[in-house]
Amino acid sequence: MSVRLTWQTVLENYETYRDEQTKEPENHTYRLVGQVSIGLSVAVFVNSLTDDNISVLVTALSILIGFAFAAMFPIALESVSGLPRPQFSEDKDDIRVIRQLAVYFRYNVAYFIPLALLCVATLLLQMLEPEIPSFLIQLKNCIKNALSGQWNNFKIAINIIPSALLAFSIFLIQECCYTFYRMCFNALALLRIKEEYVANRPDEP
Repeated sequence: MSVRLTWQTVLENYETYRDEQTKEPENHTYRLVGQVSIGLSVAVFVNSLTDDNISVLVTALSILIGFAFAAMFPIALESVSGLPRPQFSEDKDDIRVIRQLAVYFRYNVAYFIPLALLCVATLLLQMLEPEIPSFLIQLKNCIKNALSGQWNNFKIAINIIPSALLAFSIFLIQECCYTFYRMCFNALALLRIKEEYVANRPDEP
């Protein structure tokens, strides 16, 4: 299981999002477009997040990261331990589903943790108030003189960065919340099937 936010990690996570009845992959186009739209809207109408806002968000994300990391091991390592051995085809199907949900949960965690850490990083960046050293000011003046007529466009591009960072942070927060919800959904489904498996089959003598 990768702990890096690679494209493969993203694909594996989204493979876990399937319709419970048809098992077909879910379409997330509208949700992702909606998240991007909300992020851009917040960036347009909100100048910046306050330090208190960022502290609350970072604390909440840190709690979720801790929960995901702590829950990963018992669910992943004990998914089929302690269960009666399968005897019938239905039992084998239940074991297969339990193992599959455990894999799905690991994929969710592998995506969620680096995603949340990236979100924390973007939030913390917005708390920084950097001071420009004198040599960079001189460099800026040199660039300004060299670009002459294009300076205004360059300045606009630089000024967009804080808003773009804010929009990206809002998108990541929404993605973290949705991923955490689906991660919990898979974990609860796994526990439910295990309970039904044990309840419907008496322990072997």
